[in-house]
Amino acid sequence: MLADALRARLEACRFEEPTCLVHGDFGRRNLIIPPSLDRIAGVIDWEAAATGSPLSDIGSLFRHAKRHDAAFRATFERAHGGLPDDWYRRARVLDAARMVATLAEDRPARVSPAEIRALIEEIVASTAR
Repeated sequence: MLADALRARLEACRFEEPTCLVHGDFGRRNLIIPPSLDRIAGVIDWEAAATGSPLSDIGSLFRHAKRHDAAFRATFERAHGGLPDDWYRRARVLDAARMVATLAEDRPARVSPAEIRALIEEIVASTAR
């Protein structure tokens, strides 16, 4: 069952980072990037901001794994600095859990429940050890 597999992934992750302010909807549509593409100039749309693991925003950024190849992930890791060894897996598992919570929200989702389930299934399958 998908819920059991996700629960097992969450239990296997070590979330030891202190909580901090997180954006809550971190992704390309909320980033201001100048034409030179050499930095992030700003982050907009903070309505979903909360406290949480710093990995939660990273998971949101990498939600659609096929959009970012290994070179992009390596560049991100070098630029970010200080990430745990298994940051990518942990961030994606945390994001999958957050997507489950979106299914219970009162506001309309941007994507259908079927699309959310497909994303969660992909994350669970790709994070097996």
